[in-house]
Amino acid sequence: LEREPEHPSARRLLAKIERERHVEARFQRVASAHFVVKSWGARDGDLTRAVLSALEGARDQVGRQLDYRPADPLTVVIYSEAQFRSLTGVHGWVTGLFDGKIRLPLGGTPPSAATLERLVTHEYAHAVIHQLSRGRAPRWLQEGLAQALEGATADPLLRVPGSLTLAGLEALVSDVDPVRARAGYDIALWVTDDLLDRGGMPAMRALLARLAAGESVAHAVPGLYGLRLSEL
Repeated sequence: LEREPEHPSARRLLAKIERERHVEARFQRVASAHFVVKSWGARDGDLTRAVLSALEGARDQVGRQLDYRPADPLTVVIYSEAQFRSLTGVHGWVTGLFDGKIRLPLGGTPPSAATLERLVTHEYAHAVIHQLSRGRAPRWLQEGLAQALEGATADPLLRVPGSLTLAGLEALVSDVDPVRARAGYDIALWVTDDLLDRGGMPAMRALLARLAAGESVAHAVPGLYGLRLSEL
């Protein structure tokens, strides 16, 4: 940033940091052994405690499935809906975000315990997948595996276009059009469920480890599952 202050990505990052600083200036902070939770309202003690409880549950569940628990505390930020949308600029149907921090829009009526548990587990799973793959997991695998770990099941009647490649799926998941992006999430879960059916969590952990070591998906998948990407 100091060497190239006018670089477009540097300007975007600086703008994001400034927006975050402005929004979170008066947030309350609660720390536990594994998490630091920042909340937008001083009277949100019950919500913060519920989120911490759900986070600990997610840490236990995902930790058992992926055989990994982060050593350092994760930062979790609870926003109002308006704060979350203005800060992140994500699709309206997005209910959480992980970008190094877990960001949750939980203003207004608190979600049910079951909904909160699924939401927190999904975003916590993103944090774990990111660490295990050293940030090298493709977006489709990130979204597919996070959905699987939260307990979502693929639609058995889903019809995936025969011409769709994993590169095409990666583009679909990241599409700015919310309808296409939502379809991408559904297909990503479908593909990830297929991989889990073939090799279970041990093969999935091995896939994340290979990606972390610098292997490409094109090389790692055939080695683990005996499938060319075109067959997958």
